[in-house]
Amino acid sequence: MRNRQTMLNTVHALLSKTRENGATEAEEMAAFDKARAMMDAYEITDEDLQLTKEEGAILRPETDDLGDPHGIKWRLSHAIGEFCGVQIYRNNRNKETSAGKFVFVGGRADCDFAEYLLCDHLCDFVQVEIMRHMLGCLAPPRERRTIIRNFVDGITLRIGERLEALMVKSAKARTPKGNELVVVRDQAIKDKLKAEGIRLRDANCGSQGNFDAAAYGAGRAAGDRATFGRPVSSGVLRIQKVD
Repeated sequence: MRNRQTMLNTVHALLSKTRENGATEAEEMAAFDKARAMMDAYEITDEDLQLTKEEGAILRPETDDLGDPHGIKWRLSHAIGEFCGVQIYRNNRNKETSAGKFVFVGGRADCDFAEYLLCDHLCDFVQVEIMRHMLGCLAPPRERRTIIRNFVDGITLRIGERLEALMVKSAKARTPKGNELVVVRDQAIKDKLKAEGIRLRDANCGSQGNFDAAAYGAGRAAGDRATFGRPVSSGVLRIQKVD
């Protein structure tokens, strides 16, 4: 019988089979599907992706000081939080040292992944796509702001749709044990928020103002190019590569 370390190594190798590493899109998706199936079957996700009763939930502000250009993080925070299994909110308490920063509540590994996606990978991706879209644009400042706002709406909404589709696919493949762990995780997050006296409310992330259909459509097209993988740490299963 294979030991656990062998299974971890196998899943790690499958998740490393990405387009960035020379695989085709079909090969990448096939490898990802097999890896997720193995992770469910052998419960590999307990340490890296899941939250146990003993661990509880942590509350941690983001570590960067780059702010939220164009509201990118704000528009992506809900979808990324759902995808990673954490609660993300923006701290508006001025007396706190982390005022204005986004805060992550959940398992340590889940918060790591959520912060990476929100503050590093996807925020950077969106900013690069904005730059590409605006190259050669000769519109005056007011029109440029409208173009950027609608482009950001399009790209962030499309990324959110793709994350939601992946969550639906994952939920269908989840084992009974996996469902139990999700319930434990969600309750731990609620308990942490209650213990900290934090009450969250829904917020409207949509933009107002003039609508530029071309910019919005270009943003949605750019959103199809986003990737949602974990960074790799040697020797430990730390990536979850998806399309």
